Parts: sequence; C-alpha cells; structure tokens
Amino acid sequence: MHRKISGVRFTVSFLALLLVVFLSACSSAKVTTKVRPSSIVPSASTITAPVTAPVSPVSTNTTTPTTTKPTTTPAPKALTGTFHERVSYQTPESIEDVDFVFAVSSGSVTNLTLSSTPSERQSGKYQSRFMDAITNQVVGMKISDLGTFDRVGGASLTTDAFNQAVAQLKAQS
Repeated sequence: MHRKISGVRFTVSFLALLLVVFLSACSSAKVTTKVRPSSIVPSASTITAPVTAPVSPVSTNTTTPTTTKPTTTPAPKALTGTFHERVSYQTPESIEDVDFVFAVSSGSVTNLTLSSTPSERQSGKYQSRFMDAITNQVVGMKISDLGTFDRVGGASLTTDAFNQAVAQLKAQS
C-alpha cells in the first residue's frame, strides 16, 4: 500500500513540475506585434461623425432631367347624391327584396326611403314599422357614424337588411 501512495505522490509531483516548467517557458517568451498605421484606431476624443450630403440621382439618358413634385393624396370627398342599396333577406315564408334609397349630402344622410314589394302581408307590416322608427334615427347622421342597429320597430330581419345596406354604402365612401 505504501508503494501506491508514493506512486501517487510522485505522479502529482511530476505533473506539478511540468506545469511550473510550462508556465515559466510561456512567460519568458517575447511576443512582438507590428502595428500598421492603417489599423490604428483614434481615441474617442478624435472620432467625428461622418458627414453626408444629399445624393441626387444620376441619369444616363441625354435628355434634360425633369423634376417631379411629391404627390399628395387628396382627402376623400364626402359622398353626395342618391344611393340605392338592394338587399335580399329570408323570412320564414319568403325571400324579400328591399331597396334602401339614401339621399346624402356632404357625407350626411338627408333622407331615407325603403322600396319593396313584400311577398307576404306580415313582411310589409314589419317594413313599414321599421321605416317609421329608423328615419328619425339616421336622418342628419354622417354615414361614417352609422353603426349597426338591433331590431328597429320590432323588425329584426328588416333591420339586418338595413345594416347590410349601410355597410355597402360605407364601402363606397
């Protein structure tokens, strides 16, 4: 057992000696580097921001170059006129075709009419009640401010058709 311990001590001592020799050899070697003048970096106090000038395009043709003014997108004009929006909707008894006619001036609704030939008497009643209630709500409003309505005058299907017509009208503006 004594031999193993002394063998381990010898191995550790030998490795330590090699490490010392290696480190001393590395520290005694002189390393020289040559610095080329082009690779010298100036100190922070001498660094300046690059100066850039506007670059104009170079033309390869021989004609006189023309200058163009930047284009601006004109503001959209508010809708003015009479707009017919046809919408069809399904009732339990039939399919109804309804024409909403919007009179618009400078983007605001000035008049609203509904034109249809109801297939069923009940549909005509709902359409009439819808028109009685909706006209006062939308006349004078800007088209962009018209939201969706929910069951105006008790006529849910006619109201849904009107909401579709408003969406079609907004798509034109």
